[in-house]
Amino acid sequence: MKSFIAIGNSLDDKKRWKIVALRSSIGSLPTEGTRFFFCPYDISIYSGPTAPPTTEPNMGRQPPAPGLEEGGGLVTASESSKSSDMLYSKASSSDTEEEHISASASDSRDSPSKLNIGVRNVKKVQNGGVAVECNTEEQLNKIVQEINSNPSLQGKVETKSPVRRDPKIIVYDVDGTVTKENFIHTFCQQNEVDATKISGTFSLKSKMKDKMHWVIQTDPKTFKAIMRTKKVYFEWARLSIREFLRPTKCYKCNRYGHISTKCQHEETCPRCGEEGHKRDTCTKEAKCINCSEAAKKFGRDIPANHEATSQSCLTHINELKALRQRTCYV
Repeated sequence: MKSFIAIGNSLDDKKRWKIVALRSSIGSLPTEGTRFFFCPYDISIYSGPTAPPTTEPNMGRQPPAPGLEEGGGLVTASESSKSSDMLYSKASSSDTEEEHISASASDSRDSPSKLNIGVRNVKKVQNGGVAVECNTEEQLNKIVQEINSNPSLQGKVETKSPVRRDPKIIVYDVDGTVTKENFIHTFCQQNEVDATKISGTFSLKSKMKDKMHWVIQTDPKTFKAIMRTKKVYFEWARLSIREFLRPTKCYKCNRYGHISTKCQHEETCPRCGEEGHKRDTCTKEAKCINCSEAAKKFGRDIPANHEATSQSCLTHINELKALRQRTCYV
């Protein structure tokens, strides 16, 4: 079993990469504005030359989650069993990142070699975080214990266990005139769902004229009950449903982990990954920016001869896998 801890900060993109000092000293401290993250890359997924393509049509239609058959029939969900912990920075904004790294690097007590642990991967994740991946839960606990007992880190870093998000369901092709309140009321009433179990609702555009898709978030028990029906009642119709899985992705730089309004990269072509032109004017061969960067980072032969929007992209498949690991199905 792989285990994770994650560290977050609000530094600009260039400064974040200095956190790679964590490879030699995991006591490195970020500044305020912390978030928590799971490590979105599982290196093992890149071990093979190819990966099976997913059948994920556009407009929010995605492949079923592990444990869910194509039609929504419930099987077994084993993807959500991985564990992780998080580090939260408590440092004030006046403290600089360089001071934190320098101080922690000089304190060798938290070095992986001193703790006799293996750090599988350290990488930057969304919102300025840094995720550290360990081999086992025992090794993760060693890191957490040392950080919590380190006097130089007292009051600056705390560890917490992450809370997995509730699963989401997308309901396809609802009448476009239906309001959010009307959708929730009608959906719950006709399908015998407790409205208090719906924790979030939003709509998406549909390819069909005068239609829209609705996405609901609910607890695991209600999720399973709804998914077993394969279709739901809504007024005079029976509508198709599926689990909603959509990794956070920027459609400006075509990378994962952030959205375009938070992007600090230049705009890139989704076909070739280069700057300076749009997809509709691209004449170059397809080269996925995500897979090519992952190949360089991990030193592996990762196929990148596809567009960044391809549903068979290994990075996309890995992001879906990470999203499922962050979802609570039990």
